[in-house]
Amino acid sequence: DLHSFPTRRSSDLVVGNLCADAFREETGAEIGVINGGGMRNDLPAGDVTRGDIMAIFPFGNTIQVAKLSGNILHEMLEHSVFNSPESFGGFLHVSGLTFSFDPEQPPGHRVYDIEVGDAPLDPNRTYTMAATDFLFIGGDGYFMLKPLPIVGEFDTAETLLVEYLNKTGMEDIEPGRITVAPRPAEETDSTEDEERDAA
Repeated sequence: DLHSFPTRRSSDLVVGNLCADAFREETGAEIGVINGGGMRNDLPAGDVTRGDIMAIFPFGNTIQVAKLSGNILHEMLEHSVFNSPESFGGFLHVSGLTFSFDPEQPPGHRVYDIEVGDAPLDPNRTYTMAATDFLFIGGDGYFMLKPLPIVGEFDTAETLLVEYLNKTGMEDIEPGRITVAPRPAEETDSTEDEERDAA
C-alpha cells in the first residue's frame, strides 16, 4: 500500500496528490484539493481496478469547482494544518499549489510561502478550485468555503479518478507539495507587522 490511513490525515502523500491532480485536471480548475478523511483506502501496488477506486471513495461525493480569493485560500490552508502534528481528517492534499507550514507556530499563523502554479499567492486574486461537495458545504470545519460561488458541477470523485487514470496513469506523482519547516524569522516578523497595521 502507498501509505497508511493515519498518515494521509497528517502529511502529503502519493494517493492524495493523485486524487487532487485528477480533480484539477478533469475539471480544468487551477487548484485541486482532497481531505485526507475523504479517502478511505489505499491504492494497491500493480494494476488498479474500479473496485480499488470505489474503496477509496465509498461516499459518492461529487466534485464541484468554486471561485475563491487568495485570502480565503490561505485561511483554508491554515485550517488544514491547525491540528498538526496530530491526525486530522480535514488535512488537505493539494494540486496546483505548494506551501510550507511551521507546526510550532500558533494555529492560524502556520502557513507561509504559498505558490499557485509558478507564482506567489495573490491575496486579492480570484482562483478556481476543485473539491468534493462535502468540503464546499463546510465539512471538516471548512466553514470559510460555504459561501463560495460554485461555478462547475462534475461527476463523482471515483469517476473523475478513473477517467484521469485511464488517460494519464500514475507516473510523476510526487509528494513534497507541502513542506514542514520552521518559519523564517523575517516571515514571522512581517506577518506580525501586517496584522498590527490591519488592526
